[in-house]
Amino acid sequence: MRPSVPLLTVALRREGDILLARQRARQVSQFLGFSTGDATRITTALSEMARNAFEYAGGGTIEFAIESRALDREDLVIRVVDEGKGIADVPAVLSPHFRSRTGMGIGIKGTRALMDRFTITSTVGRGTTVVMAKTRPWSAAKLGSADVARLTDELAKASEATPLGELQVQNQALLNALQELTQRQSEIERLGVIAGQARERAEAAQLVAERSVVVRERFMALTTHELRTPLNAIAGYLDLLDT
Repeated sequence: MRPSVPLLTVALRREGDILLARQRARQVSQFLGFSTGDATRITTALSEMARNAFEYAGGGTIEFAIESRALDREDLVIRVVDEGKGIADVPAVLSPHFRSRTGMGIGIKGTRALMDRFTITSTVGRGTTVVMAKTRPWSAAKLGSADVARLTDELAKASEATPLGELQVQNQALLNALQELTQRQSEIERLGVIAGQARERAEAAQLVAERSVVVRERFMALTTHELRTPLNAIAGYLDLLDT
């Protein structure tokens, strides 16, 4: 298993850095072959944690990296580190029943649901580290050193995000997500129709089988009745011969 391959680091010092982090997350996700839906999930999760670090800890750093896994799989790993006040009770924040007046707990739980891996460690007075990861698709080619160099070069050339531009991208992402959901709903409905037809065929086959059992039983009953009289006659005749 190869060690982690760093891609880039974004410093959170001002509000605009959150937009920049979102932009970088989207660019990296697309380069690594993630679907539109997964790229949106990654960007949303990163945005939640970046905003938490900025609003509650005064800033921090965001590190993007690639980590190898078993079976030649690769993860996009994002680390969000801050040096704020920290979280006194992390399990409580992650609890399904937790409700924070600031809403921070909802953001953390939502982020964990969006990613494949999510860990959070925090020390009161020293800060918080969030590590989240999304596994690259099976169809994505394994990343080589030349690919990493090309990605970092593209990121270096990319212009910084603007609020209007980011809003337009978010709107497009929402439209894409809606289209994806619509397609999935149509597929679910199609599979439901197929399943219903299969169920009807199975029920019809079962009915035919049950009828065949009834017919067989009736046939055996009639056959037994028709054979009983001749057999009784033969048996009586044999008794006469014995006498």
